[in-house]
Amino acid sequence: MKYIIIIHKNNREYIVDSYPNLIIETDENTKDNIIHIYDTVKFQEKSLFMLKGIRGNFYFMPNTIFEGVEIRTGPGCFEQNLIVKNNNYFEKNFEIALTTDFSSLLIGANCYFKRNVEIWVGDGHAIINKTNMHALNCNEWNLEISDKVLIEHNVVLLKKAKIGGGSVVKSNSVITKDFSNSSEVMLEGVPAKIVKENIVWMRGKE
Repeated sequence: MKYIIIIHKNNREYIVDSYPNLIIETDENTKDNIIHIYDTVKFQEKSLFMLKGIRGNFYFMPNTIFEGVEIRTGPGCFEQNLIVKNNNYFEKNFEIALTTDFSSLLIGANCYFKRNVEIWVGDGHAIINKTNMHALNCNEWNLEISDKVLIEHNVVLLKKAKIGGGSVVKSNSVITKDFSNSSEVMLEGVPAKIVKENIVWMRGKE
């Protein structure tokens, strides 16, 4: 088995072969992955899931909307995990790359991601020690975005990124470290740093 899709609806689970607007591509490495989708999740435009790992678990929880997304897992990588909690909105060109064994990404509830956001859980390439031929950059990266975070346009999150609840990441920023202990802050820059504290953001309809 390369993967199964489990739909969660009315407190029951249903195994299906496909889901509207979600295209899943696999290769010879793909094995034993489980994709959990709650029935109120919407992929409004075609989204691509390049699923090439082994024993991954992926959760898309209720009332989340994707205008378009691309998710990639590393060829032959073990037990990669993605949890997208409820009430999130993702604009076009949102990308996730899970590229090492046992890496994970948690996206909290009530977040908003604007266009052209990239999240790299790993480097996407190996750096090899020529003496022993061991990879130097294959750690178990665990990225986390807490509840009610706003990510503006053209933002990149790299392998050590964590963002505290209620925070805002300004456009064209690159997150390279752990800000999980700082809630309701504004992050900006390359690399990003805290530029304002004690903030609140609201969607247009709030």
